[in-house]
Amino acid sequence: MVQEDGSMIDITRMFNADGTVKSVIEGTTGNQATVNALGQLSTTPYDPDGRPYSVDKSTWATTTIEYEHHEIHGGSHYYICDSVSLGNAASIDLTVQTPNTSKWAHMLFAAEGTGKIQLQIFEGSDYDADGVLTAPLNNNRNSDNSSSVILRANPTVNTDGSQIFNAVVGANKIAGSVTRSKEIILKQNTKYIFRITNGLTTANIVSWCGEWYEHTDKEVTPHVESSSSSSSESSSSSSSSST
Repeated sequence: MVQEDGSMIDITRMFNADGTVKSVIEGTTGNQATVNALGQLSTTPYDPDGRPYSVDKSTWATTTIEYEHHEIHGGSHYYICDSVSLGNAASIDLTVQTPNTSKWAHMLFAAEGTGKIQLQIFEGSDYDADGVLTAPLNNNRNSDNSSSVILRANPTVNTDGSQIFNAVVGANKIAGSVTRSKEIILKQNTKYIFRITNGLTTANIVSWCGEWYEHTDKEVTPHVESSSSSSSESSSSSSSSST
């Protein structure tokens, strides 16, 4: 094997007598790494602040929590839940206005009624600053953090905007995004309407719940494959096609 400086390496020195690869650990391990009787390296992994990661004592599985649960502990997770009795074909507009920052709201919203309901979500709406102003609640009741979104109920709507969600469900069925894999990351500096409409000709008790955490992406610019890489792949593909 040739090194960068042109000298040769005897690759036989890279293997043990039984054919397994030798390895060298570079860096400082202090007293955090030990070798057991079987020759296995044992280490304790730590986070950047020096705290050891934990494992379940029964299964030795790494102990973790879901990210949104972490946001609850950090005081950046909020919710609003309520109910109302809607009359014949009546509706309620619940509005959300996001701030013009890169700290985005990752939202779940669900609604259900004692009878048939329709849930619609509109984006890019226009409405007045009236209606009932509602303060979001922090899931961590020990936190003084407050949400950056503005919530209102039944403001004067001038324009619905673009419909981005629509569902009609029967009695005691849930409409909306209720799992994290279906969360909606709300667009910054944008107004939304979450409209719930009674699908009955009689009174319908409707309940809803919105929950979200507010988070700034760690990587602002998503990874994009370089053009040179794409070009080489393209030329490689062309070359293969011509042969």
